[in-house]
Amino acid sequence: EEDSKLCRYLDQIEDSANRAAELSRQMLFYSGRGSFTVSPLSLSGLVREIAEEMRPGLEGSVSILLELESHLPPIEGDSVQLKQMVRNLMLNAVESLESKAGVVVLSTGFMVRKAQQAAGSSGDEPLAAGNYVFLTVDDTGKGIGRENIDRIFDPFFSTKSPGRGLGLAVVQGIVRGHKGSLKVSSTPGRGSTFRVLFPAVDRSKMPRPP
Repeated sequence: EEDSKLCRYLDQIEDSANRAAELSRQMLFYSGRGSFTVSPLSLSGLVREIAEEMRPGLEGSVSILLELESHLPPIEGDSVQLKQMVRNLMLNAVESLESKAGVVVLSTGFMVRKAQQAAGSSGDEPLAAGNYVFLTVDDTGKGIGRENIDRIFDPFFSTKSPGRGLGLAVVQGIVRGHKGSLKVSSTPGRGSTFRVLFPAVDRSKMPRPP
């Protein structure tokens, strides 16, 4: 029966199992070994969707600005995981404002790398020359101290008291799994910038829509 003591215990067991499963999935994505369903995607469209989804739940003192390029080439990726990446980057930016008035800017664009360059914080190998689509998340928050900038992607490390230290670790894993690059720059007291790059897909190689 729903009001029985045993039923309450079973609910608690189910909740604990779901939390453990979610933690396991996050750690798989951190390691770059999560399961992906890949298809051509519009990064600008995906960012706009997540920003509009999250905007109503933000405090009135937080301004979300979108500077999205509308004619970007597509990228190949798992929409569920890339949406999670955008959510985590947005939440990280909003939390850095510490409930104070501030601005979070999400921008997308296109860039060409003419020579092999270092991949960034998330890459094991340098990025090859080629065409890339990027997402940049800027905030006017408290910034990250030099002593912590190299640790923010470590699992369970957090500079926030309520933080679990998995948000950015999961972002790093998702970027790794998509053969992308993730870089961060920050100035304490002035804010941070996170930039994610993904290989662009040649439009001519995309299948025609039905």
